[in-house]
Amino acid sequence: MAVWYPATHAARWLLDDLETPHTWYVFWIFPTAFWITNHLIRPRYYSTLYTNRVMQFYPILNLLLLGILLCFYLMFYLMARGLTKNMRLMQENEFLQLQSAQYRTLQRTIDETRMARHDLRHHFTVLSGYASNNDMEAIREYLSSWQTSLLPEAVCSYCKNPAVNNVLGYFSRLAKDNGISIDISAKLQEPLIIPEPEFCVLLSNLLENAIEACQRQAGSSQIHVRLLQTCPSLLSLTVDNTCPEPPKWQNNSLHSSKHNGTGIGTRSVKNIAARYHGDARFEWKNGMFYVSVLLNPQGEDSFEA
Repeated sequence: MAVWYPATHAARWLLDDLETPHTWYVFWIFPTAFWITNHLIRPRYYSTLYTNRVMQFYPILNLLLLGILLCFYLMFYLMARGLTKNMRLMQENEFLQLQSAQYRTLQRTIDETRMARHDLRHHFTVLSGYASNNDMEAIREYLSSWQTSLLPEAVCSYCKNPAVNNVLGYFSRLAKDNGISIDISAKLQEPLIIPEPEFCVLLSNLLENAIEACQRQAGSSQIHVRLLQTCPSLLSLTVDNTCPEPPKWQNNSLHSSKHNGTGIGTRSVKNIAARYHGDARFEWKNGMFYVSVLLNPQGEDSFEA
């Protein structure tokens, strides 16, 4: 009873939030070693317990071994708490960076609109001069030459969700500015099946990684993005980009191109997918890198992609 409550309440989040499958594979070693040690030091005959001072030291030794086992569990619990806290902080930092990027995009759009409105007054002055002279041909020629530069390029509307649309629009412009061909198809329903901040972080990580991979390539590159919500509780997301060389893997995780170790963005994507009973798969084949994410927050088991 003393172990049941902390195991089912205080440590339940370990199974829900912490993605460390290799740790669970070896976790059975500690209780097994404890049981084997107790089995080996157990006296063969009951009367041995009353020989000299065995009866005094045997319970103490068992308690000592149990204390060591509990210390190992406590160390593991504290390390898991620290890792989970760090992962959440990284996700929050990524979301803040996304908000900053959206703010910069909005500010740039506001500045462009202000400049266009300022120039519009001068265009009206010229047109008014032509109109006062009834020079319709000059007006048509002026409007024809002015049409392509009158206003900034219109913002594409990919879906009805403003947050997701801003993310797609930002990375679409970023890809085009870097000479990357990008194709986006988004068919989402309202509201999103998971919180907007988490979905935007997931989507931003995938698009940012795809653009960075294309920037490192020589020659033409392309990105294909597909978002499809087939029912109120199921959403699929795929991001495919050209990648001539296969990526490096480390312990079944993608190796980061920015630093030594595994990529933070891909780990964040996997954590979000697992938290909502989904799955995230990464695959390289024939010069293309494929990412598939499935989210099913109302499901009980993870889906196989």
